Amino acid sequence: MKFCMIGWCGHSGYLFPGMNRLKDFELAAVSSGITGDDGSTLAERIVKNGTVFMGKRYDDWCTMLDAEQPQAVSVDGPFRLHGEMCLECAKRGVHVFCEKPISLSLEELEEISKAAEKSGSLIVSMVGLRYDPAFWTAHQLVRSGAVGKIKLIHTQKSYRFGQRPEFYKKRELYGGTIPWVGSHAIDWIMWFTGSRFQSVTAFHDANDNHGYESLEVAAECLFHMENGVLATASIDILRPEAAPTHGDDRIRVAGTDGVLEVMGGKVRLIDSMGDRFIDVQEPPQSLFEDFIGALRNENTKPVTTLETIALTKACLLARKSADNQNTEYFS
Repeated sequence: MKFCMIGWCGHSGYLFPGMNRLKDFELAAVSSGITGDDGSTLAERIVKNGTVFMGKRYDDWCTMLDAEQPQAVSVDGPFRLHGEMCLECAKRGVHVFCEKPISLSLEELEEISKAAEKSGSLIVSMVGLRYDPAFWTAHQLVRSGAVGKIKLIHTQKSYRFGQRPEFYKKRELYGGTIPWVGSHAIDWIMWFTGSRFQSVTAFHDANDNHGYESLEVAAECLFHMENGVLATASIDILRPEAAPTHGDDRIRVAGTDGVLEVMGGKVRLIDSMGDRFIDVQEPPQSLFEDFIGALRNENTKPVTTLETIALTKACLLARKSADNQNTEYFS
């Protein structure tokens, strides 16, 4: 399989080390997706992550697509360009493993959806936390009926503020904290419930953000799912610098037969059998390996294009709700 990389601004680390385990796989070329960058820095970073790279470097990602005609690409360039890059790939029928969110506008997202439907391009978001052992194990338990019928879900994404690049100050470049930080938490809601979003009411706040202009440091989202589940996502960049880890990821799933929680990498289940911690299980392979495997018909799609579109739309409508201080409904 011929594969190309566009950029490494976010979670392209999800490609490694799974890429090194793939057979009959060629990383043919790379482009940073940044004007004036010939891809050398990206190539060096790939090598530092233990992957042999003998391919070409391009200073223009669109030229790379035309010249190389890959079967699939990863898209992880500047946040503001995800949508443009995905759209061009979808028009060409190229399959995409893309950093989330895949677009920063609802109008562009609709174009991507139509292009992918027409060409058959598979677009998978880099929702790699589905493959975290604790969340993977929790999902297996919930989908097997461990808590009965789900009634309520609470998710949490909390990060350290740290040193953020200058582009985080501008909404048009960054996209907003709900789509960037909150996308994983919103994805868990969709993934665990197996349902579609019906409405969202959200709030976010950019005060006390260390001078980062429009960057929101805290957000809360309330979703109503089509199957009646009530779901919340708590999102912040307020985790203390002295915290033992950069992120604090949590989920609580309450159902008719029990409650399941993920916190600190552990899975806790409370049901009729009592209160106990469950041994976590490693997923069989990585998200990226499953993405490539799906293209080869070796396994089911880890994430469908419809799921990727639905997640992105949920993030953007939640951001719109918070901006306008109203409830947004999904059509």
